[in-house]
Amino acid sequence: MSWDNTLYDVAGKAFGVPVSTLLGGMRRETIEAASEIGIAEPEEMVKEARRLVGMGFRVINIKAGKNVEDEIEGVKAIRDAVGTAMELKVDPDGGRSRYGTLRALKVFADCNLSYVEQPLPGWDLEGLAWIRKATGVPIMLDESVWNPHDVIKVAEAEAADIINIKLTKAGGLKSSLDMYTTAQALGISCMVGTELEVCVGVTAKVHLAPSLGSLPFACEFTELAFHKMAGEEPFGLEDGCLRVPRGTGLGTNPPKGLIEEQSLTLT
Repeated sequence: MSWDNTLYDVAGKAFGVPVSTLLGGMRRETIEAASEIGIAEPEEMVKEARRLVGMGFRVINIKAGKNVEDEIEGVKAIRDAVGTAMELKVDPDGGRSRYGTLRALKVFADCNLSYVEQPLPGWDLEGLAWIRKATGVPIMLDESVWNPHDVIKVAEAEAADIINIKLTKAGGLKSSLDMYTTAQALGISCMVGTELEVCVGVTAKVHLAPSLGSLPFACEFTELAFHKMAGEEPFGLEDGCLRVPRGTGLGTNPPKGLIEEQSLTLT
């Protein structure tokens, strides 16, 4: 948890307004939510995908391992299981080679992926730009971007279409907002990602996302799939979306604990 998030909560309560107001105002009342599926055997991944559909998620991020064949089998099995209405993306977490990425994306052409996230190591902006131009598949970057300066380097390299902003990685709400405004000025879209935050971290995401002027992609709230948070205003999905808290500050009391831990591990 960042002290930055806590200070915004204190300031919001002091002024009697939600944190989203302090970040520039609430642009939307709900946020479309996505969840992740960890690396597992294809049948386990399909089982998890069906569970997420049952919870109300309409967007799934599929984590990918180092074996291209396993990745291809898992993604195709999930697409077959959830049908064409479900939005899918793949995230190799920077573990792919250029050749492996090209091969996988060629096979995925009929899987209707929205984009691929960080297929190559974070430092390989040249390779990411090459993959982006060679395939035409939108590229989202996560590990390549930690601060506004990284956003500028990515834009100069033409290495990304989308940037995944994670509050913990960025250092809190203020730096996350700085990354967003920098990306917008350079013509790059953004979404808000997950690092399996708890307590204040999760709630802070629910205030950052609605304050962003443009939010064309679902934001990751995998936390909802792994545990339920007991508090004054527990989170839940409505038509695949989260409703933004209306209370002052972050709008919720600190959770009493985490229940219903799930066993599927993300890597």
